[in-house]
Amino acid sequence: MRGILSLLFLLQGIPVPPQQGGTISGVLRDAAGRPATGVRVAAVAVPQSPTEAVDSSALASLAETDTTIPLAPLRGKVVDQVMKEPLQNGMVFLNGGVYGTSQPLREDGTFEFPRLLPGSYTIEVQPFAHDTVKRAVVVTDDGSEVQIEAAENRR
Repeated sequence: MRGILSLLFLLQGIPVPPQQGGTISGVLRDAAGRPATGVRVAAVAVPQSPTEAVDSSALASLAETDTTIPLAPLRGKVVDQVMKEPLQNGMVFLNGGVYGTSQPLREDGTFEFPRLLPGSYTIEVQPFAHDTVKRAVVVTDDGSEVQIEAAENRR
């Protein structure tokens, strides 16, 4: 096998180019474009040529290494830094490497990204008449909550 591993996302059968070490990350989406509610992933060595045999022990252990990765929410609230009142006009941007999305703030100053892979993200809040706030956040398996305070823009 020459030590090359090709990862297959079994849920959707999406082949990933061969890698030697490293990490593959991102969010799998269903046919409607929504993040998947559960992701089953597995790694199996695949032949590099038609005459090379697949290691049957790798296939036999596939069920043992098969893992479901939980998807978790990131919830937050944006408030004025001085008055501590919710800010209802603005946008929230979320970036997680190759994955990015955005949404407007709700009337009560809250936002929610409901189904994310656990990991590190950057959140950027652009509230109306307030300074932009950028913060690193970590989404845990159980989900995460943040409160962001934005200073009034005095320009």
